[in-house]
Amino acid sequence: GVNLPTTQVSIVARDSKGNVKALPLESAVVASDPHTGSNIAKGLVYANQHNSIQIAGKTSSNVLDDDQPSFYVRLPEEHRDLMRDQLTLIRMKPTADTRIAIEFTANVFGAHRKRKVNEVPVTKTDIENGDWVKITPAEPLDPGEYGLMFLPRDPNAYSMTIYDISIPAR
Repeated sequence: GVNLPTTQVSIVARDSKGNVKALPLESAVVASDPHTGSNIAKGLVYANQHNSIQIAGKTSSNVLDDDQPSFYVRLPEEHRDLMRDQLTLIRMKPTADTRIAIEFTANVFGAHRKRKVNEVPVTKTDIENGDWVKITPAEPLDPGEYGLMFLPRDPNAYSMTIYDISIPAR
């Protein structure tokens, strides 16, 4: 009974008064942090190299009162199945001034690269002949920072698009 905005990604959630609302989500600016200083020091003792994909800011501007929102994503006809499979809800790790979405580690020579992502189990439902997909967390979300992204299955790859939300502590 709620009309979705015309944007690619929308979220439907209850506000503090229990009213159901649909809000458009804009993607956050994603940056890569190569952790150069610490990687140089680690390289001197042959320790693991580190790289992270993150969003600036301690918290999202999209703060929700609902701990079980539904994301609606409009998928283009081309590559629809691939994009549907890649849609992933993640829990991000806050730091002093960023939120880390993905962490990569590798040995000192850059080999054996591994990707660490804190995926949240979701249910995906096709809407309107597959033009839209509804993504709902399988369980209510704990307070924290979350992001919806297209996560490639290649463990060396990542998406430059993250739609972020924050669930405050109650």
